[in-house]
Amino acid sequence: MNERLTRRRLFGLAGAAGAVGLAAGTTAGRAFDGDPPPESDAASRSSGAAQRGTPVEPGGLPHGLAAPAPAFGHVMAIDLAPHVRRSAKQSRRTAAAVLRACARLAEGTTSSDDQPVGLDIAPASLQVAAGVGASLLRWCGLDSRRPGSMVDLPSFATDRLRPAQSDGDLVVHLAAEDPMRLAGAVQSVASGLGDRAHVRWSRRGFHQTAAAADHASQTPRNLMGHRDGTNNPELGSALWESVVRTRESGPGSWMDGGSYLVVRDIRIELDRWFSKGVRDRDAVIGRRTSDGAPLGGRSERTPVDLSVRDDAGELVVPPHAHIRLASSTNAAGSRIYRRTWNYDEGWTADGERDAGLLFLAWQADPRRGFIPIQQSLVDNDDALNDFTRHVGSALFAMLPQPLDPETAGRSLFGEDV
Repeated sequence: MNERLTRRRLFGLAGAAGAVGLAAGTTAGRAFDGDPPPESDAASRSSGAAQRGTPVEPGGLPHGLAAPAPAFGHVMAIDLAPHVRRSAKQSRRTAAAVLRACARLAEGTTSSDDQPVGLDIAPASLQVAAGVGASLLRWCGLDSRRPGSMVDLPSFATDRLRPAQSDGDLVVHLAAEDPMRLAGAVQSVASGLGDRAHVRWSRRGFHQTAAAADHASQTPRNLMGHRDGTNNPELGSALWESVVRTRESGPGSWMDGGSYLVVRDIRIELDRWFSKGVRDRDAVIGRRTSDGAPLGGRSERTPVDLSVRDDAGELVVPPHAHIRLASSTNAAGSRIYRRTWNYDEGWTADGERDAGLLFLAWQADPRRGFIPIQQSLVDNDDALNDFTRHVGSALFAMLPQPLDPETAGRSLFGEDV
């Protein structure tokens, strides 16, 4: 998390998000007005530029994926206000203003005068990402510009979705290594909404801090005790490019080089999970809790061999194990890049544990990514389904990055924004 990155060399956007250390607040009045920051912010811009991570070549990675994920995250779905939705022009201008505010936050060009949360904290690898939902295109009168890959997610048989925790006109994904820095960034976004938009739903998340990890490349664990994201394509690799980055050419294309983000809020029944012995839990996942290795493998990075059988002729990775059914072999070759956040909000008023996983899946095309994988898990009776409930769901188009604080949204919404 102490790596450095130059401000304008980050490519992308997308929650999942790339990154910056910066002053976390922004003046509410300027967050949405589209005016450039005053000259007094020059020191803030300079300071922000000096707090970057690993250099990324131009046209590199989507914002928020250009560096390891920090320990704390916050995903916010935003809806335009009803009076804004009545005008396609006002919808476009408001949405563009949200994107510009996020661009300024990502660049460290905001003022912290009116939002002092985290001012005494050193910049802490803040990552910022923003995207648009299909509903926003409708309010903006832009249904004709909806890409073919921006599909509606199907209804899966195991879903128990709550509308208030699903969908959204826009999404903002924020992450930082320090929770106070993150809180300041969240406040910056919220303060700028005014009466033109409101937060539809949000979810705070976490995983192990950089200080707590045994080594920097260690795969984080989820609340079930298992490592999460072991089989991801390597960042920036040719496989990563084909899995994550969109390639949508043609006149008026606004998503070429972006990515699609599927968000799933997954409640985990932790008491039931931990009532099982570790061998039974490992059989559900198909990996060992101790080191993340696939069953029958030597280490976490051992390639999964789904054909291996034990001396009794039984499959070492059980037929309904999660990694078997989610594998590209059993999901029509589909792959995703996953970044997830654990969440734990304690207990609800009726005594139910409100804890689980905010699952973030990045892909070039959901029709060749999340959808066939999830369908495989549902149709083939994934053993993990007995311990989880999908209560929230959304899909967003994460625009190519870096967003420019002065022109963000114009490729989609037009020059009048």
